[in-house]
Amino acid sequence: MIRILLISALFFLSLDAGELVVIANKANIFKDRLSNQNISRIYLKKKRYNGSLKLVALNLSASDPLRKEFEHSVLSMSDLQLAAYWAKQHYQGQRPPLSMMSAASVLAFVREVEGAIGYIPKASVDDSVNIIYEVKTTP
Repeated sequence: MIRILLISALFFLSLDAGELVVIANKANIFKDRLSNQNISRIYLKKKRYNGSLKLVALNLSASDPLRKEFEHSVLSMSDLQLAAYWAKQHYQGQRPPLSMMSAASVLAFVREVEGAIGYIPKASVDDSVNIIYEVKTTP
């Protein structure tokens, strides 16, 4: 157990700027890369469509260090702030983004589902998806 925690901590600390990217299905019609603000709006479900294409945002599991980094760097929100935000959204009929168990499952889902976007390590990206944003991670 301690070994797993140490490996996870080392991996989390070793993230450099640009190693975490947001990817989109090839069918998404994003002409250019998106801004941090645009990604944040999609993940907070303030932007739900790209033209007529419904967007499906994907998160990694709540315990994944990449998710914590994404939420901190892109959404600029703590766990408590996000929990409060989604509690309020729940009463307005909104649900948080879908959670996936691994970067591989995010990649597979994004590859197959039009309108899907998700974040994964840049090293995991292949030519079946488009990079629409590079996350600038913070130490």
